[in-house]
Amino acid sequence: MAEFKISYPIIERNEGGYANNPLDNGGETYCGISRKYHPSWGGWDFIDKIKTSGAIGNNTVFSSLASLVEGFYIKVYWNKLWLPYFKQEFATQLLDFAVNSGKGRAVKELQKILNRSGFRLAVDGSMGKLTARAVQSVNQSDLAKALFNARVAFIKEEIKDQPHFAKVWKSRLRYLQGFLSSPSTQVALGVVALLTLGLILKSN
Repeated sequence: MAEFKISYPIIERNEGGYANNPLDNGGETYCGISRKYHPSWGGWDFIDKIKTSGAIGNNTVFSSLASLVEGFYIKVYWNKLWLPYFKQEFATQLLDFAVNSGKGRAVKELQKILNRSGFRLAVDGSMGKLTARAVQSVNQSDLAKALFNARVAFIKEEIKDQPHFAKVWKSRLRYLQGFLSSPSTQVALGVVALLTLGLILKSN
């Protein structure tokens, strides 16, 4: 089953360090953790203390906060999404989708995919027992590809409203595509082939 230590470096690479982009809905963030949405995270006191000596440079990483960051992702994402109970390939795709676009959005897209293949899940964005069992009952490699395809379509729409993040999001999708296995020779979940990223990745 999936191991956090295998998927987490992907999140580290994609989220980077400190950022305070006024165009980002999450506002001030550290390693992808938004102060706006997670004001009680234990690392903010340290960051505020550092800021008293001057502005923090973009993408700065503090090694002393590493355990707090990992603990956050294990508690808020890895465990709440039931990822230890799934295969690595699928867990990695769901984790990065959830971190980038929100747990609710990622799980809703997953539930819609599962429902198209015959399940009758509530599309509520919550990873409960029924959704988890549905995931476990199907080919998770094909499910990972279907989820990636859904993410490509979602990001395509998001870019229309937030074009300033187009380059970053496209790069992230390219990177995540590399963690999908070769297309299965069996047709499952209606997945015939991976969507061509060229639909939205034609330009940088």
